[in-house]
Amino acid sequence: MGREIFFLTSLIIFIVQNIFAGTLTYKPNDGGYEITFPIGWVLVEKDKGATMIAYAPANDGDQFRERVVVNEEYVGNNTNVEFYLFNAIKGVKKKYPSFVKMKETNTIVDNIYAKEIEYAVDVEGVRVYSKLILLFTRGLVLKFFFLADENDVKEYKALFEEIKNRIRFK
Repeated sequence: MGREIFFLTSLIIFIVQNIFAGTLTYKPNDGGYEITFPIGWVLVEKDKGATMIAYAPANDGDQFRERVVVNEEYVGNNTNVEFYLFNAIKGVKKKYPSFVKMKETNTIVDNIYAKEIEYAVDVEGVRVYSKLILLFTRGLVLKFFFLADENDVKEYKALFEEIKNRIRFK
């Protein structure tokens, strides 16, 4: 059993490293951060650069296309991450009555303190696993959403973690 787990873990690490052998890096116009994705992902910028969506390659039969959404919002310096997170969760619960919070932790992203919350919601009949990373920098709140069909979440969790680890701030 131990050898099988070691082999499986090694295989996942090998796959993730090879996926990132060719990469695609997104930098918003203000250049405040960059985030790197595997080749084959499609990047779409919306809201005059305030929102970026990175779509994983499409799979036949997928009901939900896995993605990472990055949204930035100017909030000034008069709020904190806990207050903002409380209101953000309230908004998600209102939009998605199926909201179930699974985990909330503190984390560090490129040496910046952040909040990380994992939750699930129903989107157009599909149960979607969501990880939200919320952090403040230079008067902005940056929201990184990692979204996957709950049936495919095992396949994407390691990849999402690798993408998170490739976020860099300027």
